Amino acid sequence: DEGDYSGFLKALQQIGLESTLGYTPAPNIYALMITDKSGLLLAWVGSKVTVDPDIFTSMLTAVGMFVADSLAPVSKGGEYLKELRYGDYTLYISSGDPYTLVAILKGSANQYFLDDLEKLLKKIDDEYGYILKDWRGNMGEMKEIENILRNYLNEISSRMYSLDEEHRRIWIHTNVLKGIERYLKDGKKLIFVLEDIQWMDESSTALLHYLLRGLRNFPITFVATARQEELRVNEYVSNLLKNLQRERLLDEIEIGALSIEHAKKIIYEILGAASDDLITTIYKRTEGVPLYIEEMAYLISKMPEGEDLSLIPPTMEGVVKRRFEMCEYRDLLEISAVCGFEIDLDAIVSITGMRRFDALRAIRKISEQTGFIETSHEILKFHHRFERDVIYENIPDTLRNEYEIMFGEYYEGAGDLYKAALHYYRGKHEEKARENAIKAAEILENDFSYPSALRMYEIAVELSKGEEKALFMVKKAHMLQKLGLWGNAIHSLEDSIKIKKSADALVELGSLYLRLGKIEEAMNLFKEAVKSFVFNPVEKSRAKYGLAICNLKMGKVEVARKLMEEYLQSMIYSNNTREIANALRGIGGLYWYINDFKNAKEYYQKALEIAEKNGMIDLVAEISHNLCVVLGRLKMYEEAIKYGEKSIKLKEKIGAISEMGTTYNSMGRILFIQGRMDEAMDFYEKSLRFARRVGDRPIEGISLSNMGILHFYMGKHKDALNYFKLAIDILRETNNRYAEAEARLYMATILTIYEKLDDAIH
Repeated sequence: DEGDYSGFLKALQQIGLESTLGYTPAPNIYALMITDKSGLLLAWVGSKVTVDPDIFTSMLTAVGMFVADSLAPVSKGGEYLKELRYGDYTLYISSGDPYTLVAILKGSANQYFLDDLEKLLKKIDDEYGYILKDWRGNMGEMKEIENILRNYLNEISSRMYSLDEEHRRIWIHTNVLKGIERYLKDGKKLIFVLEDIQWMDESSTALLHYLLRGLRNFPITFVATARQEELRVNEYVSNLLKNLQRERLLDEIEIGALSIEHAKKIIYEILGAASDDLITTIYKRTEGVPLYIEEMAYLISKMPEGEDLSLIPPTMEGVVKRRFEMCEYRDLLEISAVCGFEIDLDAIVSITGMRRFDALRAIRKISEQTGFIETSHEILKFHHRFERDVIYENIPDTLRNEYEIMFGEYYEGAGDLYKAALHYYRGKHEEKARENAIKAAEILENDFSYPSALRMYEIAVELSKGEEKALFMVKKAHMLQKLGLWGNAIHSLEDSIKIKKSADALVELGSLYLRLGKIEEAMNLFKEAVKSFVFNPVEKSRAKYGLAICNLKMGKVEVARKLMEEYLQSMIYSNNTREIANALRGIGGLYWYINDFKNAKEYYQKALEIAEKNGMIDLVAEISHNLCVVLGRLKMYEEAIKYGEKSIKLKEKIGAISEMGTTYNSMGRILFIQGRMDEAMDFYEKSLRFARRVGDRPIEGISLSNMGILHFYMGKHKDALNYFKLAIDILRETNNRYAEAEARLYMATILTIYEKLDDAIH
């Protein structure tokens, strides 16, 4: 189902950031321009306006100055006009010194785009600021700036975004974070209040966790309320609270039942007026529980005057059921509950056969009669998940399944196979659920929408048997690995191998063991695949590649080289473009391992060219990271950082969080070599956070060791020692002997400084 961001929406509306919850990934940019402070046009790309561009930009500057002068008495100073709207068009203005960047686009911008404008302005300032500050009217000098604007315009128009719900949510999380960061930059402070978080779904919980981590150093406090007894049934929120406690981001205050005075305020708000006897009755029956007070007050507001209050059901569920029975449109309310927490009006209209107008009017009637449904903000949704769940669970099983199948048929016809599979699955139509889940999973995986693809593969596994079940277990494991859930991925692969030993399962499990530093276990699996009489030459080639990596890590370079070249030739013969790129990347890695960085760079660039040409975004992200590392070794630092940033950007885009820590760590190392210690520490900390989040023990160990090295060179020997102690256990566990030896050497040096010679020698 769609994520429920209603709690965030209400808060973000108050600071003008409600648009950050909308998915508007690629703004339709009409034009980009650079002007000086007087409004003189310096550079323009995109469509032209109907008046002379110089007149247009001069008038724009005049409007900005007029607004600034008019508001000067109430302004803090140093402010400027940042946004202008006209019909469908919006102008976004980023002021530099002494020039301004203006973007004209249709609709509103997302926070990514606003970040892009700031970065674009900084890039122009860094590379051409000296020309702009002393510009003497030579328009030829503006060509390079126009090229920068044109390249950005081309790049943003070709960006690919997933339409999958889960991937869209991840995008929204970052958009909200960027918006709040920008809001807080002006010295503002925030208290962000979220009520009843026990009803939060997975996406909202993930958003809250993302914001708490990302904003920990900003002047913002989050206050969340929840009913303790109901937290246990919401695994998402329960897990969030455990993680926050471990990360020291949580303070808990236990609050008992409401006082009768506070209960009275809720009752007055719903009933308008109430006698002291009625308030006392409600308070005693509900024991001061806020939601129960609210539910009972709603019921009483709809009961005939003078009805015996002792007939009110004794439980919250009973109260909701009684309110449901009083509804004039019970069938429509049931269908809405089957649709989900958020209600898809088009689906409702299709299934019921009602006219859109009549359906809207009926839903509004339900809202007025029961308060179950909210119709504000152009979104139809239930007031509380509890209410929706009670209505859903009390629909007779046979009828509920029929409703679910009807929704499945609607979404299948509409081409939304993900929703179709979920509704068929809940409706126990196993054949249709499996069929749609398999199709949806392949589409979602190709769109890099890994969380949703995983859900579909889980359904496919559950509803399949024999060899097909084993196949989908491997695909499920692949998604789990992409999301950093390595332990779960290993279990899924082991279960698959028990049913049927496939080359895919053996190679995938071997690759996972390699990632975890378990070289011997990985080698055994690859050997088993190579020796098998069942597997074809292509399948065996993939296993040979795994063997090559094992031999390389064991220092057997020539054996590894031979296996990699055999793998490359096999892929060329079978015309497998993706694996050709991967083989070239592997050979590049071999040269990197033996410190032949020039050859490594050459092979990586060949691999990158193939991957980019064929739109293999995930592979482009990985090879860009490889180039970041190699270029850093060649002391081409700025170029290395650009490739690292490209890798991060692509990994964020496709949701490949399991690979993020590696790139952040590599970029931190480059910044450290350049002496940019604070920036390096920031990247190492990000690397460590991602590594711990996904259980990447090798990168966790390396990140801790690198943080120790950084603290050593900053003279913070005590902190460095603590980092090295944490790192060594993990490096030993993951068999990273080189990094372990390096960490021990630094520890010995520090212990020598502290004159603990015996410990240093040990």
